[in-house]
Amino acid sequence: MLGVASTLGFGLGAALLAPTFAWLSALLFLCGVGQTSIFQTCFILAVENVGKRRRVLCGIVIEFFFVAGEQKKRNSQSYIKV
Repeated sequence: MLGVASTLGFGLGAALLAPTFAWLSALLFLCGVGQTSIFQTCFILAVENVGKRRRVLCGIVIEFFFVAGEQKKRNSQSYIKV
C-alpha cells in the first residue's frame, strides 16, 4: 500500500508541483523506488500462491514477460534519434 501511495504521490507531485529540474528528478526517483516495491510485492505474492513444484516455472514466466517488455522498449528507443 505504501508503494502505491508513493508512486501516485511522487509521480503526480513530480508532474504538477516540481518548480525546478532538481525537484523533478528527486520526485521521479522516489516514484521509481515505489514502483520497484510494487513489483517485488506482487512477484512474491504470485509465487507464494503456486505449489512448490511449479514455483521456479512461475518465476521464470513472470520474468520472461518483464524481460520481453524491456527488450521491446530498448529496440524502440534505438530508432528514436534525439
